[in-house]
Amino acid sequence: MKYAKYHGLGNDYLVIRPDDVDGELESKQVQLICHRNYGVGSDGVLLGPLPSDTCNFRLRILNPDGSEAEKSGNGLRIFSRFLYDQGLVHENPFTVETLDGTVVCIIKSGPASQSPGRSLLALIMGQAKEISQLFFRASFPRQAIIYPVLNTYSLKH
Repeated sequence: MKYAKYHGLGNDYLVIRPDDVDGELESKQVQLICHRNYGVGSDGVLLGPLPSDTCNFRLRILNPDGSEAEKSGNGLRIFSRFLYDQGLVHENPFTVETLDGTVVCIIKSGPASQSPGRSLLALIMGQAKEISQLFFRASFPRQAIIYPVLNTYSLKH
Protein backbone atom coordinates (compact mmCIF):
# COMPACT_ATOMS: atom_id res chain seq x y z
CA MET A 1 0.00 0.00 0.00
CA LYS A 2 1.36 3.41 -0.97
CA TYR A 3 0.81 6.40 1.31
CA ALA A 4 2.07 9.90 2.02
CA LYS A 5 2.60 11.07 5.59
CA TYR A 6 2.01 14.75 6.32
CA HIS A 7 2.18 16.77 9.54
CA GLY A 8 0.07 19.80 10.36
CA LEU A 9 -0.15 21.78 13.61
CA GLY A 10 0.62 18.80 15.83
CA ASN A 11 -1.29 16.14 13.89
CA ASP A 12 0.09 13.60 11.48
CA TYR A 13 -2.09 11.88 8.92
CA LEU A 14 -1.52 9.28 6.26
CA VAL A 15 -2.97 10.24 2.90
CA ILE A 16 -3.95 7.17 0.90
CA ARG A 17 -5.35 7.26 -2.61
CA PRO A 18 -8.30 4.87 -3.08
CA ASP A 19 -6.60 3.38 -6.17
CA ASP A 20 -3.72 2.24 -3.93
CA VAL A 21 -6.01 0.09 -1.74
CA ASP A 22 -7.30 -3.36 -2.62
CA GLY A 23 -11.01 -3.17 -1.74
CA GLU A 24 -12.30 -1.12 1.20
CA LEU A 25 -10.17 -0.12 4.18
CA GLU A 26 -11.72 -1.92 7.15
CA SER A 27 -11.73 -0.64 10.73
CA LYS A 28 -9.17 -3.22 11.92
CA GLN A 29 -6.82 -2.30 9.06
CA VAL A 30 -7.04 1.41 9.92
CA GLN A 31 -6.36 0.64 13.59
CA LEU A 32 -3.24 -1.35 12.67
CA ILE A 33 -1.96 1.22 10.17
CA CYS A 34 -2.39 4.05 12.70
CA HIS A 35 -0.84 2.12 15.62
CA ARG A 36 2.39 3.84 16.67
CA ASN A 37 4.17 0.58 17.56
CA TYR A 38 2.81 -1.98 15.12
CA GLY A 39 1.91 0.20 12.12
CA VAL A 40 3.13 3.36 10.45
CA GLY A 41 1.60 5.44 13.23
CA SER A 42 -0.69 8.41 12.67
CA ASP A 43 -3.64 10.40 13.98
CA GLY A 44 -5.77 9.01 11.17
CA VAL A 45 -6.08 8.15 7.50
CA LEU A 46 -7.21 10.60 4.83
CA LEU A 47 -8.70 8.50 2.06
CA GLY A 48 -8.96 10.46 -1.16
CA PRO A 49 -9.38 12.03 -3.56
CA LEU A 50 -12.72 10.37 -4.20
CA PRO A 51 -15.26 11.43 -6.85
CA SER A 52 -17.94 13.91 -5.82
CA ASP A 53 -21.17 15.07 -7.46
CA THR A 54 -21.04 18.46 -5.71
CA CYS A 55 -17.36 19.32 -5.16
CA ASN A 56 -13.98 19.14 -6.86
CA PHE A 57 -12.91 16.33 -4.48
CA ARG A 58 -14.37 14.10 -1.76
CA LEU A 59 -12.50 12.98 1.36
CA ARG A 60 -13.08 10.25 3.93
CA ILE A 61 -11.42 11.01 7.29
CA LEU A 62 -10.75 7.81 9.23
CA ASN A 63 -9.91 8.04 12.94
CA PRO A 64 -7.23 5.78 14.48
CA ASP A 65 -10.02 3.62 15.98
CA GLY A 66 -11.39 2.99 12.48
CA SER A 67 -14.47 5.21 12.79
CA GLU A 68 -15.16 7.95 10.26
CA ALA A 69 -14.93 11.62 11.26
CA GLU A 70 -17.25 14.27 9.86
CA LYS A 71 -14.52 16.89 9.55
CA SER A 72 -10.98 17.69 10.73
CA GLY A 73 -9.37 21.09 10.25
CA ASN A 74 -5.81 19.74 10.36
CA GLY A 75 -6.81 16.77 8.22
CA LEU A 76 -8.35 19.07 5.60
CA ARG A 77 -5.29 21.33 5.57
CA ILE A 78 -3.08 18.28 5.08
CA PHE A 79 -5.32 16.84 2.36
CA SER A 80 -5.49 20.19 0.55
CA ARG A 81 -1.70 20.46 0.59
CA PHE A 82 -1.43 16.87 -0.69
CA LEU A 83 -3.77 17.68 -3.60
CA TYR A 84 -1.72 20.78 -4.38
CA ASP A 85 1.59 18.87 -4.18
CA GLN A 86 0.25 16.16 -6.50
CA GLY A 87 -0.76 18.75 -9.11
CA LEU A 88 -4.44 17.87 -8.77
CA VAL A 89 -5.65 21.40 -7.95
CA HIS A 90 -6.67 23.20 -11.15
CA GLU A 91 -9.04 25.77 -9.63
CA ASN A 92 -8.50 28.26 -6.82
CA PRO A 93 -10.53 28.15 -4.66
CA PHE A 94 -11.43 24.47 -4.81
CA THR A 95 -13.92 22.44 -2.78
CA VAL A 96 -13.73 19.24 -0.76
CA GLU A 97 -16.77 17.20 0.25
CA THR A 98 -16.74 15.70 3.76
CA LEU A 99 -19.40 13.89 5.80
CA ASP A 100 -20.23 17.28 7.32
CA GLY A 101 -20.56 19.10 4.01
CA THR A 102 -18.49 21.27 1.71
CA VAL A 103 -15.19 22.90 2.68
CA VAL A 104 -13.77 25.67 0.51
CA CYS A 105 -9.98 25.61 0.21
CA ILE A 106 -7.98 28.62 -0.95
CA ILE A 107 -4.28 28.62 -1.83
CA LYS A 108 -2.97 32.08 -0.97
CA SER A 109 0.20 33.80 -2.03
CA GLY A 110 2.13 35.82 0.47
CA PRO A 111 5.39 35.99 2.40
CA ALA A 112 5.31 32.30 3.40
CA SER A 113 4.86 31.25 -0.22
CA GLN A 114 8.05 33.03 -1.32
CA SER A 115 10.13 30.01 -0.25
CA PRO A 116 10.09 26.90 -2.46
CA GLY A 117 7.70 24.26 -1.11
CA ARG A 118 5.77 26.71 1.06
CA SER A 119 2.31 28.15 0.55
CA LEU A 120 -0.50 29.62 2.60
CA LEU A 121 -3.77 27.75 2.75
CA ALA A 122 -7.13 29.00 4.03
CA LEU A 123 -10.19 26.84 4.71
CA ILE A 124 -13.80 27.95 4.96
CA MET A 125 -15.23 25.15 7.08
CA GLY A 126 -18.63 26.51 8.08
CA GLN A 127 -20.09 27.02 11.53
CA ALA A 128 -19.16 24.84 14.49
CA LYS A 129 -21.96 22.52 15.63
CA GLU A 130 -20.88 22.24 19.23
CA ILE A 131 -19.03 24.78 21.32
CA SER A 132 -16.88 23.56 24.16
CA GLN A 133 -16.82 25.33 27.51
CA LEU A 134 -13.12 25.99 26.94
CA PHE A 135 -11.35 27.64 24.07
CA PHE A 136 -7.83 26.48 23.24
CA ARG A 137 -5.25 28.55 21.44
CA ALA A 138 -2.23 26.71 20.11
CA SER A 139 1.04 28.58 20.00
CA PHE A 140 4.72 27.89 19.44
CA PRO A 141 6.71 26.55 21.13
CA ARG A 142 4.13 23.82 21.71
CA GLN A 143 1.74 24.99 24.38
CA ALA A 144 -1.97 25.40 24.77
CA ILE A 145 -3.48 28.45 26.39
CA ILE A 146 -6.94 27.77 27.81
CA TYR A 147 -9.61 30.47 27.97
CA PRO A 148 -13.10 29.99 29.42
CA VAL A 149 -15.87 30.64 26.90
CA LEU A 150 -17.91 33.73 27.72
CA ASN A 151 -21.61 33.32 28.32
CA THR A 152 -23.28 34.31 25.04
CA TYR A 153 -26.11 35.99 26.99
CA SER A 154 -23.63 38.40 28.57
CA LEU A 155 -22.34 39.38 25.11
CA LYS A 156 -25.81 40.57 24.06
CA HIS A 157 -26.37 42.86 27.05
